[in-house]
Amino acid sequence: MKRILFASVAFCFMACLSENNTNKGLSTHPDLTNRTRAHSESSLLAQQSPLSELNSAPLSEEEMAIVKFRADGVSTKTARRFYELLEQWENAIHTDMRMMLSSSTMSYKELPEYKALRDMGKEILPLVAKELTNREKFPLLVLYDDLQDDTARIIKYSANDKMRYEGEQNRAIRTIRKYIQ
Repeated sequence: MKRILFASVAFCFMACLSENNTNKGLSTHPDLTNRTRAHSESSLLAQQSPLSELNSAPLSEEEMAIVKFRADGVSTKTARRFYELLEQWENAIHTDMRMMLSSSTMSYKELPEYKALRDMGKEILPLVAKELTNREKFPLLVLYDDLQDDTARIIKYSANDKMRYEGEQNRAIRTIRKYIQ
């Protein structure tokens, strides 16, 4: 999350710098101007692209209610332990240098905090699904995939599947829909 925020801030800064200098008739470094223009053009293309259809519709109130109902069925003791371990895992993700430098959520599985969560077993699957309703909690997909033994409820991509470009947040929404089927 911090890396994404930094990249967004850096891009906005470069875009403002480029725009302000261009408006004042000042020259900017050509690489900076070209990168900013290229990023703007690629963002525009992404909005017009057929891949924009890959955005999943938000979960309905009914879908959210089903997820909440299932999560409420988990014992208080188990839920308390789950949230304790989840907080430890998330802290480790944001403080471990290897994790901060990794662009893959799969690397988060290397942390001992993850193994402690996974060892809680399938019983926590409803809590994982509930957390996945929060778009920022998409790293939990690795835990969901490890705990879910029904392969029909796990989203896997083939090499030529256009859905592989959908992004983890959208995959989380589709995963929840498979989970509550």
